[in-house]
Amino acid sequence: MMLFLWSFLKFIFANFMLWLVMGITKERMKYPEKSFLICFINVILGPLRYFNLFFYKDGEPTMEKAMKRAMKSTNLTDFDDLTFVENYKFVTDTPFFKKLTLTNLGYIVGDNELQITLKKRLKFIDYIKKNPQICNVDIAPPIFVFGLGRSGTTFVHRLMSHDPNLRAPRLWELLSPVPKIDGNSTHEEFMKDRQIRNQFVRDKIKERNILGVNAMEQFHEIGADLPEECMMGISADLPTCFQYLYTCLCQPQIFSENIHGQRVVDAYARYKKILQLLKYQTKINDNDDGEGRNRTWLLKFPVHIIFLKEISQVFPNAKFVWAHRHPVPTVASLSAMMCCLHDIYYDKETCDPKEVGANMSELCSRGLKKAMKDIKENNLQTSHVIFNKLVEDPISVIKNIYKEFNMKYTQEFEDAMKEYLKKNNEERAILKKKVEATGKIFDYQDPKDYGISLEQLNRLDGFQEYLKKFHFE
Repeated sequence: MMLFLWSFLKFIFANFMLWLVMGITKERMKYPEKSFLICFINVILGPLRYFNLFFYKDGEPTMEKAMKRAMKSTNLTDFDDLTFVENYKFVTDTPFFKKLTLTNLGYIVGDNELQITLKKRLKFIDYIKKNPQICNVDIAPPIFVFGLGRSGTTFVHRLMSHDPNLRAPRLWELLSPVPKIDGNSTHEEFMKDRQIRNQFVRDKIKERNILGVNAMEQFHEIGADLPEECMMGISADLPTCFQYLYTCLCQPQIFSENIHGQRVVDAYARYKKILQLLKYQTKINDNDDGEGRNRTWLLKFPVHIIFLKEISQVFPNAKFVWAHRHPVPTVASLSAMMCCLHDIYYDKETCDPKEVGANMSELCSRGLKKAMKDIKENNLQTSHVIFNKLVEDPISVIKNIYKEFNMKYTQEFEDAMKEYLKKNNEERAILKKKVEATGKIFDYQDPKDYGISLEQLNRLDGFQEYLKKFHFE
């Protein structure tokens, strides 16, 4: 009997090891860019997900399940207006989203991100109710940096963020903006609280990196203390959490036909309150960052290009910086980034690069058309930045923006930009070696891989006017 049991256990173990080896081999063939460890983890999690154990105890994810867990975790129940649920359903109800299959790791990463977003919303609403004075904090008209994704918006944003008269929200602030202490706490208490929240975000970034979720670094540098996208600030209202953003951008009708007008105005109005809360903390903190508390917000998100009219309704007299790059390499690079974003969360089989390229082309066409219309009809103060000039002489380009906006330009600011450029060039050189070691060409995506050409773009309404206006024919 014991001999039979021992033989049976050996048989089970041998088959398990065979399943594991075959699973990892298959995973590595699908995702050659991922490490053996990540492939191993993704495979070994399979049985847990199949039997709905541990991370997967709630079964397939839904917004309703996520909301219940967020309420239980925070002991808060007030989500305020539930329009955000409808906005996310515009994504999850599409056939495009339903065909996507989360990987085992993608499930965990996406669930974690959604929990952070929902808990942030609950805590924010509760804190504002208890500290209504925050809504009276004055916000000067911000500066919004936008443009097609991969057109130089991050470069402009990072450069301008070194101006001591401007303030760009840091990633940790956008992910964890709500103090854990009362609004009337002391300076020392606020300082300690900010450090705790900063460390919380740092730990979350480490967790993502451990799970292998750092594939986006060649497209966008991420750090807790770095200036970051507004998508992190509006994700509590609009479906801009990463795993939903992929579908949101690959289905252009969502932002042009479903989520627009008052829905967007309300989202940016709540974002304004987040900025008020962040400024309130700075004021309470006796300017803990060492700079003036009345600095102008410097905000950035390529998707702003679709919402300029709505933004101007929430932030009258806001200034806009529009980054321009030739559309062919821009849309190709954006498509590559979206494919990379897809592979963080979903099985590779559900991503067709040429379909992504077509979707990005249509999205960009709609965005360009609406941006040109919004600027003209609403007389929005806009400075235009050409990518090639920005790369060749970034400081001169930034100087020109300041001249157009009649803003104070200082030697201190210029020196800070020069220091940043030096450090940035060194870091990019390291990243270039890392990327090229994998056999890829650094910062280049072949437009043909995504079905993109100048002729193809010129057939879309938004590009026709844009190509002529900015001499990209």
